[in-house]
Amino acid sequence: MVSSPEIQLKKVDVGGLVIDVLASKGDGNWYLQRKTFEEKASLLYGFVAQEQFVNFVDIGANYGFVSMLARRAAPALNILSVEADPRLARLIDANFRANGLEPPTVVNCVAGHLDDQMVGFSLNPTSTLDNRVRMAQWTQVQVPMTTIGTLLESRGVGGKTFFKIDTQGFELHVLQGLESWLSHRDDWLLKMEFAPQWLESQGSDALQLLKYLHARYEFAEYLERIPFGMPDTAALFAYPVNAQQLDRFLEYVISLNKSGQGWVDLIVRPCHRARHTSPSA
Repeated sequence: MVSSPEIQLKKVDVGGLVIDVLASKGDGNWYLQRKTFEEKASLLYGFVAQEQFVNFVDIGANYGFVSMLARRAAPALNILSVEADPRLARLIDANFRANGLEPPTVVNCVAGHLDDQMVGFSLNPTSTLDNRVRMAQWTQVQVPMTTIGTLLESRGVGGKTFFKIDTQGFELHVLQGLESWLSHRDDWLLKMEFAPQWLESQGSDALQLLKYLHARYEFAEYLERIPFGMPDTAALFAYPVNAQQLDRFLEYVISLNKSGQGWVDLIVRPCHRARHTSPSA
């Protein structure tokens, strides 16, 4: 399917799940890290099946690895894989088929806060895992920007929905474009990356993002590895971050790596309070 002579591919075997990646990047080594095998074994995807989610929306799908994990756990899922890099978007379908999996609906766009806009998407010269929307020093390709809310509404997506957002610092823009859809439903769950330095690179303020989330939803730090025996996704919210903890939580996250480059994932869900307020954060 990807026949351009400029694109050379390399097969990576992640414990029996084989994916084609760009040979010219460091992606092959990234997918062979322990954390990738931990993701493959995560209890999360079993929860998605167990709790009867109908839709899985993978925003920042890369080569489709996470989308494939969701499909293996819950074959009947309606999966929407959103990927801004045109090269990777073309590979997702083939990677699914190579592993005997029903392909998802793939959308090649930047998920953002605006509709019907063409934007420059920046290609990291060493790894597609760190492609970003706004990095002036990197090669850029022109890609349409669309809000996830518009994508879901145009496709008539309804029912219990799991979102995964990993957009290298563009998460606030993604959330803003999804807010109208989330605010009218209580049958969704969202997992997202929270990386203060990456957010800053994309023009967002990390504390403002935390305030935005707290004003509308309930969120907690997502455990890097879900302990064996955890019963369901509700248990992931045992320690929600409250309003008085936002500054300290940000300091904690930043401290988790050298040079202030700490990051975590967050797990986010609707809350009763959010449905009866009109947040301005």
